[in-house]
Amino acid sequence: MKLCIVRHHFFLWFLIDKPELLPFEGNWNTLIVLANESGRILSDITKHGNIIHVEKYGLEIDFKTFMNILNVPNSSIADLVNHSQNLILHSDDEYSVAKFAKTHNLVYGYVFNPTTNNLFYYVVNRTYPFQFDRGVFIDPNNPF
Repeated sequence: MKLCIVRHHFFLWFLIDKPELLPFEGNWNTLIVLANESGRILSDITKHGNIIHVEKYGLEIDFKTFMNILNVPNSSIADLVNHSQNLILHSDDEYSVAKFAKTHNLVYGYVFNPTTNNLFYYVVNRTYPFQFDRGVFIDPNNPF
């Protein structure tokens, strides 16, 4: 994985199939993305003090740990998940699902799919499991 900046007109980003990625030069006030070696964007990245937010996956990770992981060859989102300090909620929909699971005493959490580089939220009841694929929702150990 590597840090890059994206050259694009912001209002056109959703129309561009593959935006141009440029090397990250240390300016955290620009649009920064985490990309894999083939140039596929994995997530937007923001830095707040000593904490890095991996926006798509809702991860919060210590800056030094984040940079150490990036320096490891073949590092992945899974490595960031394993070292993250917190998983954060992004929307009312996700909060509603987590609240529903908690109030109905269901098992809930997340699972990483290394094939697609995605994290999936899951809720399991006694009849059948069902899964939501809108990204990271909560830390199962501390949802609220």
